[in-house]
Amino acid sequence: MFKKILEDWKYAIGFLTFGFLLISIVFSILIIVNIKNSWNSGTYNTISVNGKSEIKTVPNITNFDFTVSEVSESVELAQKNSAEKINKAINLLKEKGIEEKDIKSISYNINPKYEWIQGVCNVFGCQPSEQKLVGYEVSQTTNVKIRNTEKVGEILSGIGEIGIKNVGGLYFTVDNEEDIKKQALAEAIEDAKNKAQDLSKKLGVKLVRIVSFGEENYYSPYPEGRGGFGMAKDMDVAFVAPQISVGENTTTASVYVIYQIK
Repeated sequence: MFKKILEDWKYAIGFLTFGFLLISIVFSILIIVNIKNSWNSGTYNTISVNGKSEIKTVPNITNFDFTVSEVSESVELAQKNSAEKINKAINLLKEKGIEEKDIKSISYNINPKYEWIQGVCNVFGCQPSEQKLVGYEVSQTTNVKIRNTEKVGEILSGIGEIGIKNVGGLYFTVDNEEDIKKQALAEAIEDAKNKAQDLSKKLGVKLVRIVSFGEENYYSPYPEGRGGFGMAKDMDVAFVAPQISVGENTTTASVYVIYQIK
């Protein structure tokens, strides 16, 4: 009898031990899941840092636009006069070493030209005012890319000598602009990383992982944007090649990084 009771106690203790282990395992799983959910819900501690970079480059490419406008009584004559002047300009550019791929027509327009005729009044009454078609205007705008900035002045002077008075959109850039953008971004990220490491040391915490990243205020300007550039209206004035200063371009990048800490 005593032996049977002892065996029953052993079974009971074994069952209780198994149940305790099972409860412990389930409880541990719940704790792990809860911690993971807490991480995913963003309830962890973080620090946020900004990284910035600025790269200065000397432009090696110049861009400008010129527009030829001709007015005549007929579309055909206006087109003929416009084409002659455009062809002279393109031949000049090629003589100066500008490749055909760097000469691009960006607009071509034909518009009627009207003149407002004011009605004449006399003792018998007034004639109605009217618009009268007086001709047609043909205008063509061409963009030019100069890869040798030392030639900019003489090319602009040559364009003026042909009789083209509408020149503008002068701006400067570099031929490897995308590489400079990537370099600026990489330096901004490195700056943010260094700031985060320095801050974590001062706070006595450790960086765990990046939980958020973004770029902000990316800026890659041309000096003062596209500036106007006018030619002399009196074509009898002798043209002197202007001195063109290319200056510097500044490419900046700014990023923010949020780190989880512990």
